[in-house]
Amino acid sequence: MHNSLVGAIAMLPTAMAAPTSQNITMVTDWSQLAPVSEVQWTPCFANFTCMRLQVPLDYANASVGTAAIAFVKFAAANETKNTKNILFNPGGPGGSGIDMVMTRAATAFTTMFGAEHNFIGFDPRGVQHSEPSVDCFHGDRKLASNFAWGYNENSPVLSTENLNAMFRRYGDYSDFCSKQLNESARYVGTMAVATDLLTFAEKQEQANGGDPKDAKLYYAGYSYGTILGSTFASMFPNRVGGLMIDGVSSLAEYYAGTWTSSMWTADDAIKSLFKYCHAAGPQQCAFYNDTAEAIEIRYRQLLARLRDDPIAVSDLSVVEVPGVWATFSALRVAFFRAAYSPEDSFPAFAQVLVDLENRNGSSLVAMLGGGPCYECDTSKIAWQGDLAGIAIACLDRDGRFPINTKEEWKRIFTAQMSMSELAGETGMTIQCRNWAFHPPPSQQFTGKIGSNTSTPLLILSNTIDPATPLISAQEMHSAFPGSALLVNEAVGHATFNAPSDCVFKHIKEYFSSGALPPVNTTCKPNTYPFL
Repeated sequence: MHNSLVGAIAMLPTAMAAPTSQNITMVTDWSQLAPVSEVQWTPCFANFTCMRLQVPLDYANASVGTAAIAFVKFAAANETKNTKNILFNPGGPGGSGIDMVMTRAATAFTTMFGAEHNFIGFDPRGVQHSEPSVDCFHGDRKLASNFAWGYNENSPVLSTENLNAMFRRYGDYSDFCSKQLNESARYVGTMAVATDLLTFAEKQEQANGGDPKDAKLYYAGYSYGTILGSTFASMFPNRVGGLMIDGVSSLAEYYAGTWTSSMWTADDAIKSLFKYCHAAGPQQCAFYNDTAEAIEIRYRQLLARLRDDPIAVSDLSVVEVPGVWATFSALRVAFFRAAYSPEDSFPAFAQVLVDLENRNGSSLVAMLGGGPCYECDTSKIAWQGDLAGIAIACLDRDGRFPINTKEEWKRIFTAQMSMSELAGETGMTIQCRNWAFHPPPSQQFTGKIGSNTSTPLLILSNTIDPATPLISAQEMHSAFPGSALLVNEAVGHATFNAPSDCVFKHIKEYFSSGALPPVNTTCKPNTYPFL
């Protein structure tokens, strides 16, 4: 799972002071936007239009109050009769669709989807600019960042002592949040967000002069965004205008909280570095050796050395506080993350490995985002979407698959490690221990998975994905009759991270005309790591 939350969590959204935006010519801060009950786009951030759309916290109980959901739009460069409003979710849960669109719309999305569509990012409930807040640290980004450093980076450990500490850490975080959040934290689950998407589609249709009942959703979701997209398609099958999911998670495993297959191809993704490095040669790969097997042995020797003798990092351009930050666990986490986007990350990671062999841990720590931060510039601290994602995922799990004892946790941990020797601990399922909040009846998972949708889904997957294996995409392909599964013969998390002109061609055709690729169509990426 993976930016600033504003406002006290103790206040319900309806109690927040309402800004006014009617006379603003260019919004430069989200606080300038008043919530609106109908679609009303306001110019913002130079090249976009923005809106905070007011929705019920509980669609079945209006008395509970409302929440404002943040949207940003990048208008089509070449509007045509086929122009669609495509909404995006980057994953998480906890990822910001607003950040995704604002950083990628003019470049990557135009290449992938074409210039004829409007690209719309949104922050789901509980995420960054949208209400209600589930920030257990009340907007203190330094405190949240320092907590997340220990919570996420140092938790993948393989000793009994640290497994016990991990068990306690997650339970204590849940207990802490139960004292910091109020009942509005019950209303940030995926079922509610799916209904928000329908609300947006209906209000946009009405703003365009149409009948809200005819509204259809156009959507592209990645990683957790595939959970949200699949949930919408299961709940509202007749409202799908065009829905693409890429880097697909199993809906059944997600709502059960088990994640029993998520790491099946993690080791294949990680080990692909050894193959690609050898194929590229010593001029392209800093960690080169005579065979792929020799490169793997070299890595395992380095990993073992770090376990016995971790490296202190005192480079103040990388860390604020000197410490033993380049560790066995940090290296495993960094390698798993690099396998998400091998084309971009493997060359730099190969140099990190060489640096570690030379007892320099600075580049590893820099790759992980630096060490703890105490006096740093808070404007440069990324919003901790991973922590918001815990609240969302735990609400979706809703007490299913509880882990009540250390013995249960150790059995689950052993099963995770059997899926992935090199990174199994990163697929933890223990974050929800003791989570105190539960969704209202109207937002509880019904068990419905899949449907015959009004427009068939486009489902994308790489051959080898470290976090969402191809088998999950195949499972969801079976759950949605008529859907198409397009496989990219590449390594990485979602085809987004292994760009392919072939994949882009099919995406453009799908959103332009609804055309699906022929059965058993495969693509190849434009290039490969180190090349």
